[in-house]
Amino acid sequence: MTEELDQAIDFYSNKLGFQVKSRDHYPYVVVLEHEPNTFILSKMEKPAQIDYPNVAQTLINFQIDDLEGVLKDLKEKGVDLIHETPQNCPVGVYAALRDPLRKCDGDPGIQDGGSGLAADGSV
Repeated sequence: MTEELDQAIDFYSNKLGFQVKSRDHYPYVVVLEHEPNTFILSKMEKPAQIDYPNVAQTLINFQIDDLEGVLKDLKEKGVDLIHETPQNCPVGVYAALRDPLRKCDGDPGIQDGGSGLAADGSV
């Protein structure tokens, strides 16, 4: 399980730009920061299986200035994009990406001004 938490730290830090704020409770919990937000990565014993976007889940969205540019950068970093181009939704435009470990029913995303990017799952 520690290896999976390390992989999640690598994904969120090196691919999505989070900073590790605290490893005080490692290997069970690591606190990440992406100003002005703080997130917790927690080791999970049992992974949840989801079928995004066909089932309900929690979404984590990040508002950004250049959705197309960020999508290009994430693709170059090898991030598994659910949407390779911005998608229309009732509140604007977004794109979704997949957390490589998919350990919970979460879905991080980014939003460009009025647009976003979502990522599927976290540790």
